[in-house]
Amino acid sequence: MNKIRSDVNKHADIDAKVFSGLAYVYGLYYKRKDDHENYYKSCLQYLAYTPSSEMSEKEQKELSIKMGMSILLGKNVYNISELLDKEIINSLVGTEFEWLFHMMKNLGQGNIQEFSETVQQNQDFISKFPLIVKEMTYLEQKVRIIAFLEMIFLCGKDDRSIPFLKIAEVCKIEAVDVELLVMKAMSLNLIKGTIDEVEQVVHVDWALPRYLNKGHLTIMNNKMVAWEEKLDNVIRMCENNAQELVMS
Repeated sequence: MNKIRSDVNKHADIDAKVFSGLAYVYGLYYKRKDDHENYYKSCLQYLAYTPSSEMSEKEQKELSIKMGMSILLGKNVYNISELLDKEIINSLVGTEFEWLFHMMKNLGQGNIQEFSETVQQNQDFISKFPLIVKEMTYLEQKVRIIAFLEMIFLCGKDDRSIPFLKIAEVCKIEAVDVELLVMKAMSLNLIKGTIDEVEQVVHVDWALPRYLNKGHLTIMNNKMVAWEEKLDNVIRMCENNAQELVMS
């Protein structure tokens, strides 16, 4: 498969169905190996080359279930927003796996309270999957990490020195547990920065680029508008004081 992928990448104007088929076969391989992270990535590539209109409702539902399970069981699967923007996951609504739909949604958006409520309300269904039950503690940490990443995204470039108390409030944890949560995010290479234990502040220098949904794009647009206004103010200040600056 690696050789085929290498050969395909050497050629231009390859039909999308070739990439679709290759990604699908990779997905089958990683599924057999219980490699949840790479299975999820392969399926995202498959969906990138495969319109949902070419998939039956049954195929959409089965793929949505398998990808949902890989999100819940994959230790390093944090790029969830991209799947949430796909139409195929709506195939779970109104079925016996609607609980999985809501778990994915709340997990991917970092909705801690809603995620907890979904789990509590669907214990009968979730209990049928021992592997998910076994990972529940990790999933509770995962949704908090994603909430932390969402908070960082909302912060301006000059506001990424975040107090422990603010992180604790957003992530719904005790202040004493903030450092452990941040260190976990750092160990997963989701963020880079420093932890100031004396000042009780986390300085975030970099965050892993993530898929931007429509909500994220709106926030980015607002940030660009604010940046443009700030730049205009600086230019006007320089123009108004140009003579003084030259004289000095």
